[in-house]
Amino acid sequence: MRNAAELRQKRAGIIAQMRAALDGAEAEARDLTAEEEASLARMDEDCLRIMREVEAIERQERVERSLGEPTGEPTRQDPAEGAGRERSPRATEEYRSAFWSAMRSRFLSPEEVRVLQVADDTKGGYLVPEATELEIIKALDDATIFRTLADVRTSATLVKMPVRTSKPTAKWIAESGAYEKSEMAYGRKFLDAHKCGTIIPISEELLADASVNMEAEIRADAAIAIAELCEEAYINGTGVGQPTGFLADADLGVTAASATAATFDELLELKYSLKQGYRKRASWLMKDSSCLVLAKIKDNDGQYIWQPSVQAGQPERLLNAPVNTSEFMPAMTAGLKAIAFGDFSFYRIQDRSGISIQALVELYAEDGEVGFRVNMRTDGLLRLAE
Repeated sequence: MRNAAELRQKRAGIIAQMRAALDGAEAEARDLTAEEEASLARMDEDCLRIMREVEAIERQERVERSLGEPTGEPTRQDPAEGAGRERSPRATEEYRSAFWSAMRSRFLSPEEVRVLQVADDTKGGYLVPEATELEIIKALDDATIFRTLADVRTSATLVKMPVRTSKPTAKWIAESGAYEKSEMAYGRKFLDAHKCGTIIPISEELLADASVNMEAEIRADAAIAIAELCEEAYINGTGVGQPTGFLADADLGVTAASATAATFDELLELKYSLKQGYRKRASWLMKDSSCLVLAKIKDNDGQYIWQPSVQAGQPERLLNAPVNTSEFMPAMTAGLKAIAFGDFSFYRIQDRSGISIQALVELYAEDGEVGFRVNMRTDGLLRLAE
């Protein structure tokens, strides 16, 4: 596998070549020749391909690192959840051992059957051990960008969340004067539990080999498959059978004059259309192709405003804010929100506790495989549109 740092260096070199070609034509006050345009188009494609390859490598590295790290208690959940509660039966080593024994074989001892009954999902599967669930969630976070930006919580029931529709105002008060009541209103939205899942086939030979870490295989494959599905929904979801994407409710900051490009002034306007209190934690989110378009923009002094990062794991910075990319952001097209700038922690992701796995033995028997059906439930919505 190619090294991400080397690919970043190569991408930076391609961008430098593109800029040199554009600067040369500008200095000579002429249009690009057909040959130069064709060359730039090829470099565009090369740069996008490298960016996608870098993201895939770094995403896989994050997942692999997360699977090798020790599992601790969940840190991103409501403080009240788990406070003073009894230890879940799914948190015991006895349950974990019985669970993975059930995944490997249909022939369970009476004791294993008794242990697993405490977390039967009523659909023929079993809820995964708590430690495994936390590892899958962590791998899920590492496989995407949006879950790392959003506010992620876990609950066991439907969540009723107040959403502020108007804000309080303060006024100066004379000595011994009366306070005026602020007109402040709240709406209510519900975070439900939309189910998503995948089936992971594993050969019977691998299952029979006790030295194979079947748990790690299932965790990694399930996390990557579900992560991509959820990432798209958190950004573009309709709210019908899936989370409501943040783009549906986010306030419109600036409409660009061009449908396929942006100017330096428009980017400045977008940044400062966000209220000051949110800008401290704000970042950019866009598609790779949009990022490449912005790499060619110069400021009013003729300097490129965006510099590609050549350090692995470090995001680009645009107008002193981190640039994050997701393949599920819209391309620069008329009527679409192609570039987002904001504090994405105001997007709430609510995972429903309890990831379920069911072994499908007969379905894939002809192929010499066992399918593992994995499902989780999640929802998401934007708490504050501004």
